[in-house]
Amino acid sequence: MPPPSSNSGGSRASGRANSLGLDDRILNQVLNHLDATQSAEAAKRRTFTRIPYRRSSVVLAVKGAGGMDTVTKVACRNLSSGGISVLHSAFLHAGSVCVVVLEHPKHGNTPIKGRVVRCQHRSGLMHEIGIRFDEQISTLDFVETDASVLTLETVRTEKLTGTVIHFSADAAKRQSLRELTRELPTQLKSVATTEDLDQQLKLGADAVFIHPDTSINTESFIKHVQTLTRAPLCIIIPRGQAAPDLATNESRIITLVWPATPHAMRSALAELLIALAPGSTKDPVNQTAEIFNRIAAIAATLSPVAEAGSAGPLAKALSEISRLTTIIARHDLVDLSARARSAIIESAKPDATLLRDLLKPLLAVLIPISAPAAAA
Repeated sequence: MPPPSSNSGGSRASGRANSLGLDDRILNQVLNHLDATQSAEAAKRRTFTRIPYRRSSVVLAVKGAGGMDTVTKVACRNLSSGGISVLHSAFLHAGSVCVVVLEHPKHGNTPIKGRVVRCQHRSGLMHEIGIRFDEQISTLDFVETDASVLTLETVRTEKLTGTVIHFSADAAKRQSLRELTRELPTQLKSVATTEDLDQQLKLGADAVFIHPDTSINTESFIKHVQTLTRAPLCIIIPRGQAAPDLATNESRIITLVWPATPHAMRSALAELLIALAPGSTKDPVNQTAEIFNRIAAIAATLSPVAEAGSAGPLAKALSEISRLTTIIARHDLVDLSARARSAIIESAKPDATLLRDLLKPLLAVLIPISAPAAAA
């Protein structure tokens, strides 16, 4: 199947963003409803963690029984390293061979081959189609996010206990967040002024949501809050706005896009109250040494693989290192993560000599840093 063009004239959705005719506003309403009613049991059965990937127009080419490709535009719901979920106006049979075109921030439109594994009727003409990729991808290459992205999909709401403070000078935003947490066991305390926030922080908190406005310097405000509490923070940002630098470099700060869906709110609370809680596996004290040891073990196998000139195993090993270094980037080892990711991108090139050359700086960074942890 040749790669479809994102400007294909044969698209059934020509002149519309997608085959369902959904604009961004309506699509978000539909996806909010799907997120709110998703099955917890289905989430538990998934192999790969899904990341929200709301796109109103993505090209999909499906190979027909006669060998002809049908090219159309579909709306997207979420993305994982193993596949993608899209909304389409037509039924597609499981097993259908297809190609999805995703926009890569550096390489532009990128065709990804896969197969339809499920097709569920949602309402009217709407079908949700699950596509499994033939080869896994790195979601970080296609989703504009950072290491603080929320990836907890299966959330047991009964575990979302603790005192959570929400700061916002906007009464409507405080009410909206209160509605999102109304049925959760979380004890929410909403405050409208910095004075009230300081007072509540001194009384103790397990997590803090900060909804900054234009009247405050966000980064200075975050630093002030951190002088009063060691609780993990969530910075709420409008859709399309970049997160503050401090929020992308701190290990105990996450971001939440506003308006938030019920599922996104539950994921944020799980990240704050469970994953980043003291003593958890994401707690830097417990996690860093373990990751270093795993990186050291993988790094020890890279030289023989590179010498053999086998690009596949090398790329797989580098991909695992990239996954680990993405995590420890949250612990201020950003340079280590960046070098590993750079090597992965270049490892796709077929020149074995180039692979060996690219490997040298990667090993030089990984092995010396990893060795002390391994010795410990």
